[in-house]
Amino acid sequence: MTIMKSARRLLGGLAVAAAALLPLLGSGTAEAAPASGSSDMALSTITRVISGPDADGKDQVALSSGQTIKLPATAVAQAQRLSGGSTTPGGVTTQNTVSGTCGSSYIYLYERSDGTPVRMVTGFNLSGGRRAISYGWGAEIIGPSGSGYQYEYGASGSLAFRTSWQGSHNSGKAYARGDYFAYVFSDSYALLDNGSICTSEEPSQETFL
Repeated sequence: MTIMKSARRLLGGLAVAAAALLPLLGSGTAEAAPASGSSDMALSTITRVISGPDADGKDQVALSSGQTIKLPATAVAQAQRLSGGSTTPGGVTTQNTVSGTCGSSYIYLYERSDGTPVRMVTGFNLSGGRRAISYGWGAEIIGPSGSGYQYEYGASGSLAFRTSWQGSHNSGKAYARGDYFAYVFSDSYALLDNGSICTSEEPSQETFL
């Protein structure tokens, strides 16, 4: 009897020890380790703005990964500012959109609808509930060396308490591919309904088309 009791006590002690070890050992089911180098998201940069902004305020852009996607125009401008621009063909090296104390102004260069250079879109968006009653806007587009392309854009008129305005220009014919540069004149402005004047912060773009 004494031997049997000792054996039972020994077995009971072993059972308690095993129970204490179970949390440390886990369930015994092995979890698969992530595959080396695998990723759910791919890193890439914007190499070219193809078109935009569309009715939803999105630009169609080409990525260094080879993809073509649509992104909000504000996100595109922010990405370009943060990346410091690109020195690769098609890369933007200047600030398309510049913000100030009363709003933001922008300028973009694209291919025309037939896929040839050059199309420009420019304008402004007022902030803080400001409204414009008139505007005067100027910009210049300069083509690659030897192309003979240089165009000065101008627009003005009345605005019925608008918070934004956009204008555009398409070249009369197809021009040579190369590096195009465009910028908004510093004296471009929007006259507000309270008599204040909101001036452009001189956005610009240089891109390969």
